[in-house]
Amino acid sequence: MTNTIHQREVIIGDRKRILTRHTEAINNVVFSPIGRTLAIGSDDNTIRLWDPNTGEYQRTLSGHTSYVLSVAFRPDGKTLASASWDNTIKLWDANTGVHQHTLTGHSNAVFSVVFSPDGNILASGSDDNTIRLWDPNTGEH
Repeated sequence: MTNTIHQREVIIGDRKRILTRHTEAINNVVFSPIGRTLAIGSDDNTIRLWDPNTGEYQRTLSGHTSYVLSVAFRPDGKTLASASWDNTIKLWDANTGVHQHTLTGHSNAVFSVVFSPDGNILASGSDDNTIRLWDPNTGEH
């Protein structure tokens, strides 16, 4: 396991920069829909946001009490969802980092989250052997 991200140019493969603020293993890395933000979920219970073009650190999203296993941007790029070993999903304002909702209902670790193409449904997959569908506006399932 590693806690650093090596960013490389796709065409030539030369290392561009190393992103190193996480203190534990990195579990998930996703680009925002327009590519201006890179979100990284980690075993240090945080999500860190970066500008992938400059390598500039933007902010840390804290609130989970265990590993962040999956992160996903809503197709409009305004909301970020994070899934955790703490059995919850958190929704964040992707621009400000403000916590919006905590979604509860799974009885075990939540391993994945993904938004529908129109952004009106959030799906989560859990170690409790269920997939739940959520309304990301209200947090209802």
